[in-house]
Amino acid sequence: MDRSATEAAIKLSLREIRERLSEAASISVAAEACANAGQVDHAVTLALGFEHLVHEAHELLNVASLLKRLCREQQGLDPCEGLMPLVPDPSVEREVTRIQSMNIAELRATWRIQMKSEPPKAFGPDLLRRSLAHRLQEKAYGGLDANTARLLNQLIAQSARNAGKIVLPRRIKAGAVIVREWKANVTASRSGRRVYL
Repeated sequence: MDRSATEAAIKLSLREIRERLSEAASISVAAEACANAGQVDHAVTLALGFEHLVHEAHELLNVASLLKRLCREQQGLDPCEGLMPLVPDPSVEREVTRIQSMNIAELRATWRIQMKSEPPKAFGPDLLRRSLAHRLQEKAYGGLDANTARLLNQLIAQSARNAGKIVLPRRIKAGAVIVREWKANVTASRSGRRVYL
């Protein structure tokens, strides 16, 4: 498989992942509406309907990862470059352990050194520990690749434009469960049949 075909397959896998997760998100919204309307059993039944979508998304992610490794291998590059090593670096693990035992004053001082800025006032000790450990591991094992960072920046920008919400495109597929809530009544429709809850 040549590079362009591999990249096309990876893009297709990622698009399919997005579609599966988007559909799962729609089902979870319907399940939440049912739960809020007092139909908890039905909500759980609906929510179980997206388990296969999450599984498929995970499998597609494995496919994309394997294709990326094959592509790198064909280019004569290390297929595992940029991935976290299977055996963690003992010095990194020791430093993470040391961070876990620091008090708030030590955490704030370490933040100033590592991040070269003042720590956010809203960050308590737990969040400071997590952030510092993440930064340490990122430096040791590598951070996000450029494409992932760009996607996250796009999501952040979209969130800023939409009052803190990420709006996914709505798509209704065959077999979808549509839930309508009106005056405390919930109506679910599947394949043209209405069910009053």
